[in-house]
Amino acid sequence: MNRLEFLQDKNDGTFDFSYDFSDGRLGEPLIRTGAIGWLVWGMCYYLLKSGNRSSAYLNMVSKAGSWILSQQVKNDTNRNGLLQFGYGRYVNGAYTDAPIDWCSTEHQCSALQALQGVYLLTGQHEYANAAQAVKNWLNPNSSPNLYDNANNRYKQGYEDYEWALDCTTWAGATALNLLKNNTAAAACRNTANSISNFLVQNKIIEKSTGTNNYNQTYELNPGTSVDGFKPYKNSGGYIGTPEMVWTEGTLGYAYLCMLLGENAEAKKYVDEVIKLQNCNASGGRNIKGIIYASQTSIDLDFHVWESVVSSAWLYLLVKNPEAIFPGYLVNSQKSLSFTINHAFFEKWNSGNFLQGEIYTTNYVAISIETDDSLITPLPTLYYPQKNFDCETFAIPVRENVSHVNLRITHNYRYHRWKTIGGTITEETKDVICVNSLNLDNNGQVTDNINLHDERQSSSYINFSMSIN
Repeated sequence: MNRLEFLQDKNDGTFDFSYDFSDGRLGEPLIRTGAIGWLVWGMCYYLLKSGNRSSAYLNMVSKAGSWILSQQVKNDTNRNGLLQFGYGRYVNGAYTDAPIDWCSTEHQCSALQALQGVYLLTGQHEYANAAQAVKNWLNPNSSPNLYDNANNRYKQGYEDYEWALDCTTWAGATALNLLKNNTAAAACRNTANSISNFLVQNKIIEKSTGTNNYNQTYELNPGTSVDGFKPYKNSGGYIGTPEMVWTEGTLGYAYLCMLLGENAEAKKYVDEVIKLQNCNASGGRNIKGIIYASQTSIDLDFHVWESVVSSAWLYLLVKNPEAIFPGYLVNSQKSLSFTINHAFFEKWNSGNFLQGEIYTTNYVAISIETDDSLITPLPTLYYPQKNFDCETFAIPVRENVSHVNLRITHNYRYHRWKTIGGTITEETKDVICVNSLNLDNNGQVTDNINLHDERQSSSYINFSMSIN
């Protein structure tokens, strides 16, 4: 997170498509909405699961989230609600930072994670509204939409009928996760798993000295072949696509199968991809990552080398598939309303100019943890803003929440002085209490929480919670 904070563009909040491991940015910026969507969702997932609410991290997420919002089309009645591709590209060898107004299906899905994640983190409804607009485009039952009914798959983008694997499997997974559309998801799975579309079988790692497909480093063990999926159908603008196994896309297919409950099919292709980790490298070098593709294609920018993205996909599918559109993001149709009925922060002092003491509350920080481990911070309450009557905050939750932990941090200052032969001391302390609360059968609870401290002050918060 600290490294990402360093790399983030301080002007518009973006992140580049790739970086040099040692030096940071590589050349001119290539800014892509979907890539930033994945990154922002990863940051949101960390903050939601860990409860870390560093102001620097929240600011980083908010700046990047605001940039994603800025990519949403608002003044084109044909495309309103879609997210544009980003900016920065090379045209005939010359760089231009002009915006790219193409709306990619893959980038809608990837950025949708970020929009919903930032909403969960901040409660700002502009992100929920933006996410709903994207979901409408991904819904086969909406009009207009990005679904190709005639071919049981998603288009590559707005008015773009090219055949891309990730716009079939990744969008299919999104349809199942967020739209509960099993029919579209199953249709996408079947479309992908066809020799005439994306399926390839019995492939080896191609060794070549050719300019467009050079590889003299990696090879499979003798007698070993691998099945999987290629990135594009051999049609339209992708005529001549090599019959390669693309590991990132193959794992995306496995994830869709996992969501559909086809665990044996998912495991089959996860195991196939692992073959491309257990291959040989020249010089006897130990391979740790997953090879990105079984054949190099310079034209399509696919390479036979170890890949972070494919390795990350494998790790998530094996260790934590919940991190991809996790349950509380998917099932956040209900909300928990937290209402502060009244808050009182005591302040007192005693003594005179010779000696005395002062007690004040600096702030009270509250966070709520629900049954599904979603940790949500509420706005910090600062003294002297102590009249918070009927202040309500809405938190997205699953429908079956019955128990919450209310974590309250009471930060106060205790100042003592003695002017004759004496001392001046000041302490600032945090007192943390966790209150375990059960909601009643109607999903409600009302309670009075005393803000304990060593001076036994009478500070308190009276609140109500309910599931709506």
